[in-house]
Amino acid sequence: AGDEDQVMIDLPGPWYCTLREFGLDGNHTKGLIGIRYRPAYEFQRNGGKDNIFHRINIQNVDVGIHVGGPFAPDLVGSTFSRIYITRMRVGIRFVGANVAEMWVLQSKFNNWTEAAIQLVGHTERLIRNVSERNDPITFPVMTDADGREIFVEQLPPYASMYMAIHNNSRLYAGGGSPSVIIRDIVASSGKNKTGDGPGWLVDSNSGGVRLQSVRM
Repeated sequence: AGDEDQVMIDLPGPWYCTLREFGLDGNHTKGLIGIRYRPAYEFQRNGGKDNIFHRINIQNVDVGIHVGGPFAPDLVGSTFSRIYITRMRVGIRFVGANVAEMWVLQSKFNNWTEAAIQLVGHTERLIRNVSERNDPITFPVMTDADGREIFVEQLPPYASMYMAIHNNSRLYAGGGSPSVIIRDIVASSGKNKTGDGPGWLVDSNSGGVRLQSVRM
């Protein structure tokens, strides 16, 4: 149990790491993420590369595995193999530009309510101050993967200084999309967001996807 957006395993910017042969049960905790693989702004690092996630079972979470972030995290070349995720809103979610060469292989997804695999891309976005939160939106604003706005005051110092685009005393986040190769997948029993029809195996708002040997 825990607060919204609690993470069971948090991985800030790992390189050449292997996570394998274990299970996670989120006990239906609201907003819970099983594994989050993200940039390590608190350690002044934006990247992580060549990690392996193998034979992991995750159930009863909001998001099984979250990879990326709202800027352009340099997370490249990881493999997710023999992953089994069930009873979740989103199975695996890839977010942002430079989340590239991700492989999802020989995995199974069951009983999702939004998407088994989700890719979230971005256009250029304005990062507003908290004092502007009630102002009319005239330009796309920076949000997290679930649409909650992120303000300047919430940015880690490293991200504010090095990842944001500074233009005329305003901060912006650049655009881009993740890229994923998906092969040998079994998926069943998904629903859409309203629960009245089948859900997406892959939900992408702009990212490139290659699918091979998928069975539903």
